[in-house]
Amino acid sequence: MKTYWRIKMFDVIIPVFKTEPEYLREAVDSVLKQTFSDFKIYISDGTPEDHAWHSNKTLADYDDERITIVQQLGMGISDARNQAGKLGSNPYLATLDSDDTWFELKLEYYNQLLKENPDLHLIWGEAQINQTIKSPSGREKEITSFGGILNDWGKTLPQHRWFRVCWNPLMTSTQVYSREAVESVGWWNPTITMGEDTDLNVKILKKYYDAHQVEASVGTYRVHLNQTTKGGESHGEESGIAPTGRPDTFENMFKELKKSDSGISEDYWVWLYQTVNAERQAGRGERLQFSMMQGGRNIVKL
Repeated sequence: MKTYWRIKMFDVIIPVFKTEPEYLREAVDSVLKQTFSDFKIYISDGTPEDHAWHSNKTLADYDDERITIVQQLGMGISDARNQAGKLGSNPYLATLDSDDTWFELKLEYYNQLLKENPDLHLIWGEAQINQTIKSPSGREKEITSFGGILNDWGKTLPQHRWFRVCWNPLMTSTQVYSREAVESVGWWNPTITMGEDTDLNVKILKKYYDAHQVEASVGTYRVHLNQTTKGGESHGEESGIAPTGRPDTFENMFKELKKSDSGISEDYWVWLYQTVNAERQAGRGERLQFSMMQGGRNIVKL
């Protein structure tokens, strides 16, 4: 296998709250199996320290100096990501939710992208969505789809990239940020527990146009019956922080965008409106079906 010249390093940040041990171990294992090994893992765990599912217990047999586990000091998933991210000093932050996984070539591929494009501040890719559903009879079944790719991304003008990402959330565990960009916009907003990653992405894309979409699946996104815990708790529910919705409607935001950026052909505006509106209506969980209907493209796995 070709080995790329390694000039970049990553801080992998994993927020945890009562994650089932099997899922957390799979997530951490997927990082440790990366073909690019220049990284550190920072886990911020909001689970009570005496809980059986605390990371210190789940990962007690992991003897790897690249792993650091800390007890979360604040509340909410944004706070957990901020705490984990600030522990490190590497120039790139790679986000991974505690029940998702990466394919083994992800960091090597992203490192090569950054070597060739050092001005990139945000990278994301597609995720394989593994969803567990329960039939009316009570039988559980796992279905697989793919999501996280924005159709015809290359047609989007740089100054409008934030608008597309605002209405079509990316897959969190596929993303890598430059530390410079995250620090410059103030990290993840701790008052938001739903859409906090989209909030950060929009801020970064409004300030830095340099972003790249990887046209390949870089990991898995797990949608399971318990999702966060057997009790259905989450970082947000535990903290009491209320989800924050988008401050404006799609129609109003589009009108303001068009008004502020004159001199662009009407054909482009029609395309942008139709593309973003169709994707947002398709919904995150249905993005594969939409994508395949639109383009019928081949799925590439790293």
